[in-house]
Amino acid sequence: MQSHGHDHTHPHCDVDDTDWEAIRARKIAEFLEAHFGEIELIMLDEETKSVSQAYLILRLDSSEAQIHIATMVRL
Repeated sequence: MQSHGHDHTHPHCDVDDTDWEAIRARKIAEFLEAHFGEIELIMLDEETKSVSQAYLILRLDSSEAQIHIATMVRL
């Protein structure tokens, strides 16, 4: 078996550091949505793509929880 270096790009996974937090937040929201139903991702700082104050709104039956995305702690 031969191996080779990766001389080509992977645009789906090659992101710079500033985009990574926002992509991670969206992926967490997508994962939770697949398991719990509709999830709302609130990104307060779209311009800098910082998730320091981003949170998820998770609704189960008649209950609602807000989860801080960076710490995963309920607000």
